Amino acid sequence: MSELYPEVSSKIIKQNIVNQIDQPMLNLDMNVYCKVYVIPDECIKIKFYIRRLKNDYDLSYIVFVGNSAQQISKLIGIHLFLHQNLSTSHAMYIGIELTKAEIALITNQHYSQN
Repeated sequence: MSELYPEVSSKIIKQNIVNQIDQPMLNLDMNVYCKVYVIPDECIKIKFYIRRLKNDYDLSYIVFVGNSAQQISKLIGIHLFLHQNLSTSHAMYIGIELTKAEIALITNQHYSQN
């Protein structure tokens, strides 16, 4: 992955995600949330926030940027940590939100995540 996306790998290391994977998490979906943004006439951005400990101050994040829901879904799919740990229901929710964001991008409409 580092050869294909060196900027992603460097951000992961900077955010300490790689060093903290060994720390136990009770329920990942309670500790991961995401925000989808549409930058009009440009792209879709999704930012995953990962809480590694029980306090709100220990947040790491991963950002994916693309022009379509499918493109971002593929990026999420090759990200080992997210791919292995997102529940099916959370992944489906993200897919729906990315699709709505793509429609908003194409039609130049305002997008607001549910």
